[in-house]
Amino acid sequence: MVQKVLKKASEKPIEIFVSLFVILAVAMVLLKMFSGGVSDRQNQLNQQAAEEEAKQICTTSCSQAKANNCRTEDVIAYCVKSFSLDWDGNSDNGNGEADTGTFTMCEDSIYCPLVQKCDCGVELSMDKCLEITAKFYNDHDGYTQTMFDDKFTYSKTGQCTEGDGSWRKLYGFESQTIS
Repeated sequence: MVQKVLKKASEKPIEIFVSLFVILAVAMVLLKMFSGGVSDRQNQLNQQAAEEEAKQICTTSCSQAKANNCRTEDVIAYCVKSFSLDWDGNSDNGNGEADTGTFTMCEDSIYCPLVQKCDCGVELSMDKCLEITAKFYNDHDGYTQTMFDDKFTYSKTGQCTEGDGSWRKLYGFESQTIS
């Protein structure tokens, strides 16, 4: 009888240990699933916030151009307005390359016409901005190709390498020449 009680008593800790191990394993799996979903959602929210911040910066720049009756100098100021932003929300502090689905851009050189259009008599898309800026530089003395190129760099810090899908290739940057 004593042996039977001792045998049952020794089986209980093993059952408890196995049960706790199973509960711990299930808890770890649930935690992993929950944290993955939260971080994905956080990345989406970060990207949306970055896009909203970019649109606000560009709306302000466009409004300034419109306030001055869309003078060429103000239009160019909008066209060359650039900033650094963690576009894809991956916490690389704006040092990576972002794929918008249409083109790629370096997060350290995001230009307003890539983010939001501005209507100043014509829609100031990136290709139109390149055309207007090149024409202005060609019509006025003292501007060089290097100055034009510097206004529309693909990466200010050199963190990104321009590929075939870049906005500069898509919008014909190389075809703009200053003489």
